[in-house]
Amino acid sequence: MQNISTSFNRAVSALIIVSVVTMSLVAAIPVLAYEGITDATVTPGTIDISTPTNLTVSFTTPVEIPSDGEVVIIFPYQFGLQEITGVTSSDIDGVLSSNVQTFTELHITRATDSAPVSFGSLIDDLVIENVTTPPILGWVGDYNVQVLDANGDVLAAGLASGQTFEDLVTPPAAPLSLTLTAPNGGEVFIGDDETVISWVTTGGVPFASLYFSDNGGLSYELVASDISGTSYNWTVPNIDVPLGKIKVVSVDEYGSDIQSDFSDSNFEIVHTVEVVDTGDEETVVPHDTLIKGTSLSAVYYFSSDAKRYVFPSEQIFYSWFENFDDVVEIDDDVLASFKLGQRITMAPGSLIKITSDPKVYAIDSDGAKHHIASEAVASSLFGTDWSSQVVDVDITQWFDYPTGDQLTSSSAFSATKPSFPVTPSN
Repeated sequence: MQNISTSFNRAVSALIIVSVVTMSLVAAIPVLAYEGITDATVTPGTIDISTPTNLTVSFTTPVEIPSDGEVVIIFPYQFGLQEITGVTSSDIDGVLSSNVQTFTELHITRATDSAPVSFGSLIDDLVIENVTTPPILGWVGDYNVQVLDANGDVLAAGLASGQTFEDLVTPPAAPLSLTLTAPNGGEVFIGDDETVISWVTTGGVPFASLYFSDNGGLSYELVASDISGTSYNWTVPNIDVPLGKIKVVSVDEYGSDIQSDFSDSNFEIVHTVEVVDTGDEETVVPHDTLIKGTSLSAVYYFSSDAKRYVFPSEQIFYSWFENFDDVVEIDDDVLASFKLGQRITMAPGSLIKITSDPKVYAIDSDGAKHHIASEAVASSLFGTDWSSQVVDVDITQWFDYPTGDQLTSSSAFSATKPSFPVTPSN
């Protein structure tokens, strides 16, 4: 009797355990949170993939499509959508707009003031215009049609049969190619200006990514990716770049590089302004400007390398400029944020000497000093009053001027004055 009771108790315990496990398994199986779309179709059933084709999606929505929701068409995974010129439907209220994501997902949205689409409504004229894809033979697979709410949650979903391509595929009109057309070298851009990067393709190149190099192509950084067209409006970085290049790279639907091209030669970017954030406000200081602080009278030339070059004396300043009318006064903190460059020397065409030596030197176009061999050469170059043009330079600045060859004739000298001060490199 005791054995029977023990066996019964064990059987009941096992039944309880099985019941608990069964309940746990049932609880662990997620319940689908969306309605199923069972009658979705995509037409035509066969297409020539080398030709842009209008696809029509039809389905009856089992849920309301909210005005701020989305209809998503997920193409078969072999697709690499290149270009869709528009999406239309008279069954869905409002102007439709579309956005391709990850090469296969087409997200369709409407203006926020559009009316919702009632559940049970038949959508039979949702037209996706000019769909193109790289050549794919055989059965492509099914489409997935989804209705999403404003949060991106799926309200309804269903499959629609795909197309068969094998009998209608024609080869591309031209071999696969990608050519960067601009900028292609030789251009000079101004920092913060906008220019167009453009390229041409043949043979069905899907998406493009753009890269910029500031060192002649030794390394590149990403500018933009997943571009479906053949041009991009690029805001030029506000930096000095003597050796700039652009690279365009085509990627397939899986993100793999398939074609690339580079600028044929280097272009240049000229850094035009400095923007200094002092905490309270931003101060914009253009390059190639005369500047000074609020506390001191020293005037500097603010060059394109973002450095301030000092005029050691008024004589040196007046060799370049007629007056101080164009000097821009900026806060001392902003002035101090700019690095100091070298001292500015006398402008080309000037005559200089030091008090301890009677020799007179002429400054050439590169800022070098040349000893004038005789008064006859000095007169032929600077006129009979040449001696009145001679400036005594402080001995501490004398070696700012590299020494060139002695001038024994006027034909051996050139003193073209540049539009901004130059400081020669020793």
